[in-house]
Amino acid sequence: NQPAAGPKAVAGRLDLSGWTFEENGPIHLDGEWEFAWGELLEPGDFEGRERSDYLAVPGAWNGHVMDGRELPGEGYATYRLHVDLPDWSRPLALWVPYMSTSYRLWIDGREAAANGRVGTSRAEAAPQYVRR
Repeated sequence: NQPAAGPKAVAGRLDLSGWTFEENGPIHLDGEWEFAWGELLEPGDFEGRERSDYLAVPGAWNGHVMDGRELPGEGYATYRLHVDLPDWSRPLALWVPYMSTSYRLWIDGREAAANGRVGTSRAEAAPQYVRR
């Protein structure tokens, strides 16, 4: 199934509580994701944060202006999206396209997938090119 056009994320939240996957099929998780430039955060690290920035997904941070400066192409960041789902117990899947970089993916507070080795410097990080 080709993902359908549907709700878009706003300010780091995507409301799919009225989405019917059986009728509408899969959906892209597009929109404004919470974005923490220069920080590698885990789920618990977001508690008590006073400020959030948002970045359009899909998209690149290259050229995004933050705190008066343009972000470079190289660096690291954390993206976060809170998804409100309908009340039912059917399992869902998430397709992550090929990424020629490293990442860690968390779902409901647990690491669900990883690619390469995430790090804060070129020496510490190792990219990988694998579909999950």
